Amino acid sequence: MKNNTISSALVLLLLGFLFTAPAHADGSVIRIDVQGVIGQGVQDYVERGIRIAEKDHATALLVTIDTPGGLLEVTKNTCTAMQNTNVPVIYFVYPNGATATSAGFFLLQCADVAAMAPDTSTGSAHPVSGQGEKMDETMSEKVTNFSVSYMKTLTERRNRNFEFAEKAIRSSESITAKDALAQNVIEVIAPDVESLLRKTHGMTFKKGKENIILKTRNAPVKQIKMNLRETFLQKVGHPNVAYILFIVGMYALIFEVTHPGTYISGVIGVACLVTAFVAFSVLPVNYLGILLILGGLAMFVAEIFIVSHGLLSVGGLTLFVLGSLFLFNSRETGVKLDIWLIVGVAGVTFMFIVIALAYIIKTLRSKVTTGDQGLMGTRGKVRLALAPEGKVLVHGEIWNARSQSGGTIEANAKIEVVERDGMELIVKPVENDS
Repeated sequence: MKNNTISSALVLLLLGFLFTAPAHADGSVIRIDVQGVIGQGVQDYVERGIRIAEKDHATALLVTIDTPGGLLEVTKNTCTAMQNTNVPVIYFVYPNGATATSAGFFLLQCADVAAMAPDTSTGSAHPVSGQGEKMDETMSEKVTNFSVSYMKTLTERRNRNFEFAEKAIRSSESITAKDALAQNVIEVIAPDVESLLRKTHGMTFKKGKENIILKTRNAPVKQIKMNLRETFLQKVGHPNVAYILFIVGMYALIFEVTHPGTYISGVIGVACLVTAFVAFSVLPVNYLGILLILGGLAMFVAEIFIVSHGLLSVGGLTLFVLGSLFLFNSRETGVKLDIWLIVGVAGVTFMFIVIALAYIIKTLRSKVTTGDQGLMGTRGKVRLALAPEGKVLVHGEIWNARSQSGGTIEANAKIEVVERDGMELIVKPVENDS
């Protein structure tokens, strides 16, 4: 009877272990390293890391992070991917000196295990625009309230300190690793990855319907690098970079149209525009803004050909600035262009238009030097005596010529063009060539 009781207990214990420990408990740890602004490239990188971890039945996905923040929408999408995978996700603010502020703090709180290296910090998550500027009051209140409510759902998942998290959002408070551990903002402090995996070994938590027991001690670490596409999106998927590429591309194409045959400017323009629209595809673009910018550029070009005494330039500059301000849906996402970048580009454009107009006005006021009108009053030399017809040298070209008076003009005599009759010049002798 006693043996039966022991056997039953062992069976129950074994079943309990099978149902508690997930199938991937003895796999490797997949590591990815997030550095810089949180953008579309980072989202794709993390999602690829999750897919690899799922495919390899990894024990955990380890994300080392060092970031000043990033796009709110991208952060939310990344958190959603982390929450909906069955692979445990460990976020580690690393190395020493790293930070996980703003969007990085959201990702840290979204992780199943939050860890920091000793000399690191996190927090300071008050919503700002894409360039770190303060938003207007209405927009700031709207985004802040959403951020607080979203943060509450993240902290409640792992019973972390929501009181500090709310202060980090509303008051931009930050915290060191030591204080974060003491105040239940994170679970682990570790000097390096090896130490972190030792300290997280045996940690238990519930994820979805599954009870997780981490088996990270001595687990092999497989590091995944950013691929070319993710790196490209990380570099160009910033609103300022996308804007500069778009403007440079448009100017290069305008130069190609007005100076045909250069080719290089056309190639540069197409390359910049293609790259800009790839960046626009991962940013919250308002295409009305693009249309306004294009309208402004069209008016600038029209000013070159139609002198409106600056009216077209003023209108074009107005459309250009409005289009730049409305280029991104900032009220929904907080993403917008740096105002000083807009001012700088608009200023350079205005200077270009002023220089172009000055050149046009100078050209209109200068004496015509081409065509029939350009020949009138031009002086030359008789090459073959006119009696009354012969040949003259004008502007380095030999012309058939005829004496205006019908008389004779000797060879080598100085003449002046008074009229053109088809392919023949009507000339008169220069009486006093001083």
